[in-house]
Amino acid sequence: MPEIQPADATRARFLQIEKFIEGIYPSQTARTLQTGQVAKPGRPGVSPEEEERKRKEEAEARTDVMWLAIAVFGTLIVITLLMVRTYLLPLPHHV
Repeated sequence: MPEIQPADATRARFLQIEKFIEGIYPSQTARTLQTGQVAKPGRPGVSPEEEERKRKEEAEARTDVMWLAIAVFGTLIVITLLMVRTYLLPLPHHV
């Protein structure tokens, strides 16, 4: 197990402190400060439009992954069926 160097320990402690402060005082963007919205604790400030866009992107990503999985498994099934068919019904040999 590698020994933790002082710089690594300092960096780890700094990240813990930063995470703690971010939980108390979340980051806010210029847009949230202009509209007077308050950021939810532990999350950077985002406008409702940005949240909706992010939600749509995540839904689209899930759909893309689903279709990709269907394509992969469909291809595997077709190849498997062709291999089984060739094994059970070999092609005739012409002499």
